[in-house]
Amino acid sequence: MSNPPQPFLSFESRYLVGIDALDSQHKQMVNLLNELYGSVIAKKPRDLHLDLLTRLVNLTRTHFATEEQVLRVHSYPGYLLHKAAHEGLARNLFEFREQIARRKRELTIEYVDLMKLWLVEHFAEFDLGYARFLGRENRPMEKDSNEGRGHEPTSHPGERFSV
Repeated sequence: MSNPPQPFLSFESRYLVGIDALDSQHKQMVNLLNELYGSVIAKKPRDLHLDLLTRLVNLTRTHFATEEQVLRVHSYPGYLLHKAAHEGLARNLFEFREQIARRKRELTIEYVDLMKLWLVEHFAEFDLGYARFLGRENRPMEKDSNEGRGHEPTSHPGERFSV
């Protein structure tokens, strides 16, 4: 008897930011990415890929809006950088979805791999800045010169995520 296949992306505690709504959305995004990957691997119809990609675009927009609202309410000093990263990533994801819809591009494993890379880096590294600032990080606080000051990475993984 063989073991069930491992998911493309497993949700890990390091993706949690300590805010239920955002953590739930992170989990939903991981689940959708796993569905999308499974659909591509199984060579499912383009319409299913498009539906899953549309759901991911919509969830991403909702998530970014929710996250930005939290950051504004708490006067997070890295808000503008975070918002700019969100805008670029949402635009790239939407544009790619549109290219799939117009049959100008195929959804490939390589593109799903890029989305995975972005999700992992965004959740585990970029969102870490505001999790630290809010004091809700789910792992021991590292001692560094940016502690408590809204540390943001100098570049966002989405800069490598273009269509």
